[in-house]
Amino acid sequence: MGFIGFLVAAVIVLFLLSRVIGFVAFRNAEPPKKQVISALLAWGVVTFIGGLGMAEDGAPKFFQAALAYGIPAVILALVESGIAVAKQEREKSGGSSNH
Repeated sequence: MGFIGFLVAAVIVLFLLSRVIGFVAFRNAEPPKKQVISALLAWGVVTFIGGLGMAEDGAPKFFQAALAYGIPAVILALVESGIAVAKQEREKSGGSSNH
């Protein structure tokens, strides 16, 4: 149960940080590219901070942090890019579905 809680918390933190990075650095980028790049940059920032936090009076554990936050970063990138592509498809089709 602890791993699932960690995944959920990590995805939320990565999502928030990704949004901030996307807003600040990639205002004019296209949506799928913007979400993927900002998610990867957020993963790098969280890996750096997490690696320092896992040091416990020794060497930083960046590799361990990269592995721990890699799964949530991939989940976030896939979900964000999927949502962006779905929005683009909806806009291309006129925004309405006539079934």
